[in-house]
Amino acid sequence: FLYQSTLIYTIALLDCRDITYSPTKTQTLLGVDLSVDCDSASYQKLRWILGWPVSFFLLLGVPAGLVGAYTVHLILRPAMRNFRYQCGAFLLGGLTKSAWWWPAIVTLRKGLLVTIVVLTQAPVDVQMVGWVLVVYLIMLVYVRPYHNKDHQLVESVGTSASLLCVNLSSLYHTTSAGMDVLRDAIAP
Repeated sequence: FLYQSTLIYTIALLDCRDITYSPTKTQTLLGVDLSVDCDSASYQKLRWILGWPVSFFLLLGVPAGLVGAYTVHLILRPAMRNFRYQCGAFLLGGLTKSAWWWPAIVTLRKGLLVTIVVLTQAPVDVQMVGWVLVVYLIMLVYVRPYHNKDHQLVESVGTSASLLCVNLSSLYHTTSAGMDVLRDAIAP
């Protein structure tokens, strides 16, 4: 999510909109923050120093780097691994033989979380995300798909931390007192 959210944020820095106040008065403002005047010198400087370079790097540089790394690997070690293994082994590495299907569950979980967040509003989305994470954690403990106990522990702790965040978010969305408690806990 970090790659996509960073990319969306930097592209949003480039999204200026014309706001018409009257037939003779128009101002160009940043779409995500209408207090920013896109015609100002400080914004133009930020746009050319940060917005365009970071956007181009994320849109073109990161994918080109991945293709370049894969190409270098093919050139330097052509006989070490076949194409299918290179493309898919990282998905199955560390899994038990009986849990070969686990990556499909992980993908389904991620798809459900994105779908829930996109299609529903707070606080319903928070509750539904919590349910998905609880089911996933139960399956993770029951199936134990990883050979290494440390991998199992990392996945379980990560999912539990996500559940904790969901519960805090639920508290935040349901009461104004919850907002005050969270604000005091984060920034005392």
